[in-house]
Amino acid sequence: MVNLGIQILKMILCFWVVLLHSYSFSNKLIFEIFFQRRFHVPTFIIISFYFFYYNISQRNIMKIKLRFERLLFPYILIPLIIWVFNNLIYIFFNINRFKSKLSINILIYQLIFGRIYYNIFWYLFNLIFITLFFTIISFIFKHKFLLIFTIFLLISYLLQYSKYNFIFFNQYNDNIKYSLGNLIEIIPFAVIGLLFGSINLIEKLKKYRLKVIYLCFFNLYFLFKYHLFTLFKLKYFFFK
Repeated sequence: MVNLGIQILKMILCFWVVLLHSYSFSNKLIFEIFFQRRFHVPTFIIISFYFFYYNISQRNIMKIKLRFERLLFPYILIPLIIWVFNNLIYIFFNINRFKSKLSINILIYQLIFGRIYYNIFWYLFNLIFITLFFTIISFIFKHKFLLIFTIFLLISYLLQYSKYNFIFFNQYNDNIKYSLGNLIEIIPFAVIGLLFGSINLIEKLKKYRLKVIYLCFFNLYFLFKYHLFTLFKLKYFFFK
């Protein structure tokens, strides 16, 4: 059954993403609201893995396979289309935005890391990688997989706040550090999504709908009024 609230939230988050990638933030207030408070990626990750919990807990191979198909289809097809069209335009008109042909190695690099000439697919790379990793762990550890994921969550935060993740990946080029480097920062949100899914949080909150709505607006006020969770003192790889 489609959850209307989740669909509206996803619509808002999609608009937020488009705004971040296309709007010139000359207005200070808009800049602080939409650019400094980047809740869209964590929220998308939590939603994605919340609804993935049932499939991974039941080890439903068919559903898991369908998830990979939905993720891999655009991940492979769109960069391939861009690669072909840019090369054709360069061959026939001697112009394109890269000012040269894109080699097959560049295409392979794009497909491996989700970055090089179509940088925004770092997100899909992370989503695919974590989905595959979590699926393997769930098959290995069976009923203990949530405990293992919780340990990963704690280790991920340790690596972030100790700066080890940043120090290690900062020595590599942008395409590696802004793709692989993001994995440690995204894993906690993926685990939170699974934990919420394990207790069927949305259905539980429906029983206290009005109270939850009130608390959400109250929390949103604090999130946008004060710099909660947004002025992380370390340099993020996030959202590059």
